[in-house]
Amino acid sequence: MNGHEITAIKESVNPSGCTVMVHFGGEKILEEVYEVDSQGKIPRRSSLELDAITSRLGRLSAGELSRMTPREIARLADLSREDHYVNYLSEINIAPHFLADDRRMHGDDIEDPGIDGDQGLDARRVRRTRGTSLSVELDSAIRRVNELFRQLVISGNASGSRSTDNVYLDLLRRIANVGSSPTEKDEIRDNLRRRLVGLAERTSRFNEFGLAAPLDAVTFSRVLEKIPLDRLEIAEDVLGPYLDAQDARLDALNEAETLIRTLVKQVNTFFTDKEVGFTVRNGIQIDAGGDEPLPPGKLSSGERQILLLLVNTIQARHGTRLFLIDEPEISLNVKWQRKLITALLACAEKSNVQFVIATHSIEIITGNTDRLARLTALGDK
Repeated sequence: MNGHEITAIKESVNPSGCTVMVHFGGEKILEEVYEVDSQGKIPRRSSLELDAITSRLGRLSAGELSRMTPREIARLADLSREDHYVNYLSEINIAPHFLADDRRMHGDDIEDPGIDGDQGLDARRVRRTRGTSLSVELDSAIRRVNELFRQLVISGNASGSRSTDNVYLDLLRRIANVGSSPTEKDEIRDNLRRRLVGLAERTSRFNEFGLAAPLDAVTFSRVLEKIPLDRLEIAEDVLGPYLDAQDARLDALNEAETLIRTLVKQVNTFFTDKEVGFTVRNGIQIDAGGDEPLPPGKLSSGERQILLLLVNTIQARHGTRLFLIDEPEISLNVKWQRKLITALLACAEKSNVQFVIATHSIEIITGNTDRLARLTALGDK
């Protein structure tokens, strides 16, 4: 990543040991050796524990130190030292996201916007430690991406409002200009009509997600046709700034519209008798042909897996540069497995997200052999 190569080697002599190395430009810049505990985890010391260990070492007398074995001294020193690899990860600000095979999402910056305060912190801990259902994880992921989309819309609206200042400056400049020639006047009506039609098409697309109200270009055009030729300049001075302001607002909302449309489109390529939609007011909803939206928990296992994978990918593009996914093929039929990587890449397009995927799926592997990395024991060919 960014020219840095991270290598993890499991010790052959000590099965519970693991060495992590980072290389850059062909040179090793750090190496850390870890011991794995009986639960398969790497013990990490909190800052309070490190302070306590350092304080203990400082209080030991020369006699006490002399009675300690070299192994005991080395152990204490090892526990008190900094973890250079963790510091390295903090400095490059990757903040990895990890979607485990039980579909729990892990990441330092991942929070559930539906849970607040100290009670929320306790709830998140419970949710992470007890066998959480796929439906609960999906609900949490949907809340996160709904909040992401809403924040993008708020930011876009604010940016669009600032852009209108320039629009009205242009209006003042037009008023100060000398009148147009007859030929230019003939072109004013056609130009305004074209702009109205183009803006109507844009607002129609944005209105699908509740991002903008639709523009009635037909009514505007009818009125425009009735304006005498000698008054078209006035019409342009009035209508032009309005059209400029609307275009500026839609331009500012373009990122939100593109991301929402990408997610909706990609999810719906997998669904057949259901359709996923989004509005700013209601967030992500699923239409199954009934009077009420279908709760995400009522989807099939495969549908929930797809929605969870793609929603978390949209979230990852705004929260990390490294998204790790374990066994994405779980509950997916063969056809969906073939399409999955294309959908993930579409949701991460034009972002810095890099995927690291562990899979047993032949369908996923055969479609991406140029990106395949095989894990082998050292010395094996």
